[in-house]
Amino acid sequence: GERTVFFSTHNISDMENVTDYIMIMEKGKIVEQGYSKDIKEKYRFIKGKDEDFDKVLPNALNLIRTNDGFEGVILSENMEQIKNINIESFIPTLYQISVAIMKGKSKIVIPDL
Repeated sequence: GERTVFFSTHNISDMENVTDYIMIMEKGKIVEQGYSKDIKEKYRFIKGKDEDFDKVLPNALNLIRTNDGFEGVILSENMEQIKNINIESFIPTLYQISVAIMKGKSKIVIPDL
């Protein structure tokens, strides 16, 4: 039969392959929840060149500079706004999504259930 197992962990990488529904919480509030597949489709992990950082930043949830440019997470729905910028786009890990949400400039808070 179906079973529900609740895990509370900071080690998201270990949970990635064993969970199908996730809830990300910060300071006791749910900031994201849904089926892992749906959550991964909602976001994109992007990489680009340093000269495009300022063009991408307003559309990104979280963006950091790296030695060879930048990388970060963006909502998939915002990809259209940066389609003319030369970036690489990948399906993010749950870890990348959770870090972006926790450190992101905008907070998505789901009302108490």
